[in-house]
Amino acid sequence: QTAGFRQTRGRSKLPLVTARDKTNLLALHQDIGKAAEAVLGDENEPEALRDIVKKITALSSGHHNALLQYDPAKNPKTLSSLEEDVRTLTIHQGSVVLGGADAMGGVQSERAPLSFLDNNGNRISGVFTKKKIIEPEKLLENTFQELTEVPLFNVSRDAEAVEWLRDNFNEIVSRIPSLTEALGQDAEPMEYLAKLMFICDEDNENGHYVDPDKLKYYLSQGMEETSGGEYDGASLDDDTWNHLAEAMKPMIGPLVYAHGVAKIPFGGRIDNRNAAMSAVADLLGMPNVIARSKPMKIIDKDGNVVEGTFMEASKGLDPSNLSPEASRIRKSCLKDTNGKGFKDIANLQVLDYLCGNFDRHGANMHYQFDKNGKLCGVQGIDNDSAFGVLTDKELGTGKENYLQMTNLMNLRVIPKETRDRVMALEPSTLKYALRGYGLTEAELKSAELRLKTMKTYIREAARRDREGRRSKDRMHLRVMSDSDFKSASLKDLCKATDQDPDRSNTFDIVKTVVPDLAADRKKQVEEQNREYKDLKKAVEVGMDNRAERRVPGRERIKGSSLEAILNKRTWSAWTSDNYIKMQQAVKGYVNTYKTIENRLEQANKEENKRMANYHHEKEAVVSRADLQNMKQASERMRDAAWTYLTGKMPGLQEEMLNGEQPIPYPDRASDYTKRRIDAAVDVYRLAKQGAEIKPVETQTAQDNEREALAAQQKRQRERNPEGVVNENEPVRPAVPGLS
Repeated sequence: QTAGFRQTRGRSKLPLVTARDKTNLLALHQDIGKAAEAVLGDENEPEALRDIVKKITALSSGHHNALLQYDPAKNPKTLSSLEEDVRTLTIHQGSVVLGGADAMGGVQSERAPLSFLDNNGNRISGVFTKKKIIEPEKLLENTFQELTEVPLFNVSRDAEAVEWLRDNFNEIVSRIPSLTEALGQDAEPMEYLAKLMFICDEDNENGHYVDPDKLKYYLSQGMEETSGGEYDGASLDDDTWNHLAEAMKPMIGPLVYAHGVAKIPFGGRIDNRNAAMSAVADLLGMPNVIARSKPMKIIDKDGNVVEGTFMEASKGLDPSNLSPEASRIRKSCLKDTNGKGFKDIANLQVLDYLCGNFDRHGANMHYQFDKNGKLCGVQGIDNDSAFGVLTDKELGTGKENYLQMTNLMNLRVIPKETRDRVMALEPSTLKYALRGYGLTEAELKSAELRLKTMKTYIREAARRDREGRRSKDRMHLRVMSDSDFKSASLKDLCKATDQDPDRSNTFDIVKTVVPDLAADRKKQVEEQNREYKDLKKAVEVGMDNRAERRVPGRERIKGSSLEAILNKRTWSAWTSDNYIKMQQAVKGYVNTYKTIENRLEQANKEENKRMANYHHEKEAVVSRADLQNMKQASERMRDAAWTYLTGKMPGLQEEMLNGEQPIPYPDRASDYTKRRIDAAVDVYRLAKQGAEIKPVETQTAQDNEREALAAQQKRQRERNPEGVVNENEPVRPAVPGLS
């Protein structure tokens, strides 16, 4: 280093790390990796020594990965600057813009848009993902906690049964025949739970959900077996089963996909797999084929440290939230390209395979186009399903739309420089680069096995090629140069055939998604306009007398429509704390009206009307207590919407939301943010109508209750003509729950 000092105007300048320095340092790191893996692979070494080596490699692999990203020609740095790059990115919330127009009140949601200035003053934008670990016991605890907060549960006859279900859940799932048959008698209770979630997972146009009928069918078997027949599926009414299924919905991602499909073990951290995959992309010389990620810590204003992973904003069109640029993309966008987009796809296939990332579908890629509207780049996102313990036989099967990653037999092509880097990559170097990301030894060994399997496949494909044994439907891997990709036809790169459509690769996925982006953009706009038109019409109509029986059902439908729109605005999960609170308030609004509607429906059933304690001469209607619950639900929804809106637009005045003047959107607000604000305004307007109870509504409710009480007294006189009073017999309300 001494020879590298330069005198500049009388001041010493630290030496820069040259390309030769980088090469020498990387070679030394490879030696470290080989030595470390030799120690870790020797079971005769003391456990204490192996623990120390794991800690050392976790630290030094960070240096190794920083060197891989370092480009001395474009951005030369000193050793001390490279040292800064190694550290986990730590920023204070006071110096950070969380989402710009989508700023959060605190780092509470699982993901949030975030931008900050790096050491050179450059603004870096992307997404912060809060640390997420697969903890099934905690998920189960949260499920029952949410269930007890549902208004229906508070007055339900099922309270005792739900409490018993919670206290005995582990034994119950361990006694379900279908689960024990699939996993054996000795599996852990949480493994049975994960299998149960896999069976009950369904999806529709609104996303994945837990099927309440399936949940009831399977759990009732375990309940009956565990309780000796005291409890079964009939112990809970259908509403409680529906609420239980809704409360279990957050389990789908961690238990069904992360654990059940990707084979990520319990206790495994999910968010930092994005960063681990970036490390492998750097190792293979394809850093931009996925959105770059790295570990991050955010220190909030109270000094609390929030761990997570930061993923830089990806480049290109997002199929799930298309910008106006998509309108210019034609169906011919995959013909006569410059080949760069095809090369990115080929590299992404290789990277997905080595990292065991099964979740590669059309919406998990963003697409770049040149000025002529031709595909010129692809970047993968959402790579947190990688590095499980999947085998090659499990990958790329296409079964039930799971495991959508391309397996080796379907690769078809590989870039020449990528082939060379894969063949030169030592398994010890791969494992060394992945140290420090919290992966288990089993996951590291699986990555090593996939690398060895890929090398064997490349060698075997080359041998078959030399022998002239080429066939599209058998083992063949074409090694392509940049010029080959430029002249390539998409048909030659795809794998699926009319005879075998399921044997697809990533090129097949792109082929079905990209040509229709313009049409998809048009559909998205039409759907958004239709949703808002229907909702605005419903909001403008307002409420009739809410003491009438038909009103709760209509208001529930309004709230459900609004809830669906809010959920669509969070498909990408770039969600602030205030937005989540507003969603929860709308959900509470819907549940309030659903509870009232269900009660009235039960009370007005003919079989219930014939029962003495339910009988009434007049149709059951909304009570004063119901009106008060409606008012409280509306106030919560109104306050949550106002908090969200004033967080986006600090100078907002209430009269600005009356619909007579344009909404004052924040400067530089994206179309995505504006649509969220529009939805929040509709939440506010709908809630404002329901926060006040009209005198006519209260009067109607009083009249209804007075008539119901008179009818009840008449029936009592008919049953007891002598007028004998039994003081121990409580007076039953004519309608269950009637105040």
